[in-house]
Amino acid sequence: MGLAGGIAGSYMIHAVFGGYTMFTQLNGIVDAVGILKASGGPAALVAVLQTLPMGKVVLVAYCVFSTIFLATSVDSCAYVISCSATTRLQPGSEPTRGHRFYWALIQAGLALAAITMGGLGPVRIFANFSGALMLIPIAFVIAAWFKMTREDDALTQCCTFTNPLPVNAASEEVPGRPSKDPLSEDIPCPVEQ
Repeated sequence: MGLAGGIAGSYMIHAVFGGYTMFTQLNGIVDAVGILKASGGPAALVAVLQTLPMGKVVLVAYCVFSTIFLATSVDSCAYVISCSATTRLQPGSEPTRGHRFYWALIQAGLALAAITMGGLGPVRIFANFSGALMLIPIAFVIAAWFKMTREDDALTQCCTFTNPLPVNAASEEVPGRPSKDPLSEDIPCPVEQ
């Protein structure tokens, strides 16, 4: 259901609302392009939504759904960050509510800082700079990946095992299968030496 809801939501935003905005522009109902250039995206969005039947109700519904979307996005992002930042988090347990709230406040602080700095222009500069700095750890990760794959290839070439026969549910021992698991034995491998 989640995938279908995501597809339906994307279709609604891009196909239906986008097509309706083009319809209002081409038929002279609303000069969406002019409003967009003069006042920005939010003003153009409000002008287009108010042309719908019961425009005020649609606008309020849009605000409510946008707020729900933003709240759930921030909550899930704060949850993922707090799970990653919590040390010794046991499987099945969750980070504390205070820890999640802390990360939600950090996100809100970043958003407020972007607004007070003048919108997304300075944020783009910072993102480009920090993205360039991320090339350094990415280079180390790629080098480690190549090293691990080379070691894995050497390991699979010198320590290959035949696939064991399927285990019979009725008995522990299967004819033709050793009683001891060959993977549990210490097998010398030249890669480890």
